[in-house]
Amino acid sequence: MIPEIISPENLSREMGARIAALREANHFTQEKLAEALGISIKHQSAVERGKSRYSYEKLLLFCRLCDCSTDYVFYGRKPDALSELPADILTILSSGDREEVRLLKNYLQLYVKLRGQADGKNKKL
Repeated sequence: MIPEIISPENLSREMGARIAALREANHFTQEKLAEALGISIKHQSAVERGKSRYSYEKLLLFCRLCDCSTDYVFYGRKPDALSELPADILTILSSGDREEVRLLKNYLQLYVKLRGQADGKNKKL
């Protein structure tokens, strides 16, 4: 499949919007993120508006700080959730061992339950 060709201006604008959303989702102000990246607030603002771009080094640092891929920043593509799972879990799921799969399912249900309780506590704060 041939990727859609996008103008540099539109690419910068779309990247800037994703960068702004990731910054906010990771609880950074423009000032704090600019400081962490070693750039000015003016440059950070320009990047988010699509008027400027990060250097490759700053883009890689941004991705580490916001736990995202460059593929997501450039194109909005999120990784397949299964590809993010540890190999041990994938091995269990593909093994066909019903007992192992049942145990994994129980662990995941417990995780979901504990996560729900933790979210509830955070909302009360």
